[in-house]
Formats: sequence, structure tokens, C-alpha cells
Amino acid sequence: MSFISSRGTADKPTPRWTALATITEAKEELDAIDLQILRLLQENAFTSYEEVGSSVGLAESTVRYRVKKLQELGVILGFTCVVDLRKLGYDLMVFANIDAEAGKEKLAAQKLTRMPNVIGLFAASGSSDLISIVVAKNNEELSQIAEKIRSLREITKISFSIALKTYKWECATKVPLKG
Repeated sequence: MSFISSRGTADKPTPRWTALATITEAKEELDAIDLQILRLLQENAFTSYEEVGSSVGLAESTVRYRVKKLQELGVILGFTCVVDLRKLGYDLMVFANIDAEAGKEKLAAQKLTRMPNVIGLFAASGSSDLISIVVAKNNEELSQIAEKIRSLREITKISFSIALKTYKWECATKVPLKG
């Protein structure tokens, strides 16, 4: 199970729009043209249906239908604006390794996903039950967020690692599509 946040930053000076896409059980229903459409929308979700159609050799109405189908199948999850968090004052990105009470991991995850500074949350194998990505404007805000997380009854342990430098960050991951 994964939890997806649509907020994040790319190491680019200006915000950009991207399409969030994932291939699930629907992959058997996708053809090469669907994959081409996804590639184009992942590159630039502002691309008009007319432009996409011109690139893949289809009419605008057919592209519109296919995009709607991809949304209904759950392949396209949404369209989002990727922002530079540092330019919005969020100077700290922290990875939190979280342990939850046995059998209460899902409840802990539900509560954590409601926290606006938790921008990513994942069920994990290994030494932690959950791994989250947390953003904060400064150490004081991070301390407040940590206390909020620690106050959840389901949480038994939490440890933080602060990201010192970002080498790659793609909030809306571009899935390598073949076809």
C-alpha cells in the first residue's frame, strides 16, 4: 500500500505541471497509443488534447475519450502543480522512520496523512513500519510537528533524518513507459 502526496519540489526554478500516472491491473487494457498519451502528459499536463492528438495521430475527441478512460481505470490519478518548497519557505525536508503499535499501522497512517506537513507516507519493510517525508519551515516548526506525531497513541517510536542536500526529487514521478 502506498500513500501519494501531490505536493513537492523539483530542483527547477519554476513550478511545472505534470500528470501523475501509474500502471496497475489496467495495464492489460492499455495499448501503445495510451502509453504515448501518458508520456506526453507526464512531460507537460498542460498539453492540449489537440496537440496530443497531433502527436499520436488521433482526433482531439478521441484523445479526450482515452484520457477519460485512463482516469476511470485509475491509471491517471490526477494533475498537479509541482512547486519548489524552498521558495515557499520550507527549508527542511525530513525522513521520519515511524513504528506503530502492532495492528494499528493503518490507523496511524490515516492520522499521519491528515497532517499537512507530511507530504509522503509509505508502509515499509525493515526496521520501521512507516516512512514519511515531512517538510518544515524551520527547527521550531519541525519540533512542533514531531510532538504532534509523537502524541498519536498508535505511534511507539519515531526517528528523524534531515535531508542535507537534494540530488534528485521528482514528486510526480515520470514512469518509464514502454510500448
